[in-house]
Amino acid sequence: MLNRKKITIFIPCYNEEENVLPAYKKIIEVSKINKSYDYEIIFIDNRSLDKTRIKIIQIAKKDKRVKGIFLSRNFGPESSGHAGLDHATGDAIIGIPADLQEPAELIPEFIKKWEKGYDIVLGIYKKTQDNILMKFIRKIF
Repeated sequence: MLNRKKITIFIPCYNEEENVLPAYKKIIEVSKINKSYDYEIIFIDNRSLDKTRIKIIQIAKKDKRVKGIFLSRNFGPESSGHAGLDHATGDAIIGIPADLQEPAELIPEFIKKWEKGYDIVLGIYKKTQDNILMKFIRKIF
């Protein structure tokens, strides 16, 4: 049997109970574009106050490719990313937000760049529909 490359997709979550299942479904849909890879999906719950944890557990019970990491308290978004990187077992690692503000449809393009030899591939916002306040907040962040 051929040894296939694995892509890890990690998804930081904080109070994302409404977004966990749609994010999972979208990633599964996108993963079917190129079936020559194995996929691992890691949800990192940053001690959500809603039912995010329950949703992640439900998905992980049904799909062995899904893992849940549950932080003991809210350490902030950077810690979620760090946990995702620490627990990833893939040959390539892609982080994507649970609310899909960065479209999962870009994942195949990121993989193509990685396969061409790029160590780091970043998506850059070209134009957003954000109001003035959100543009200011994004610029500061």
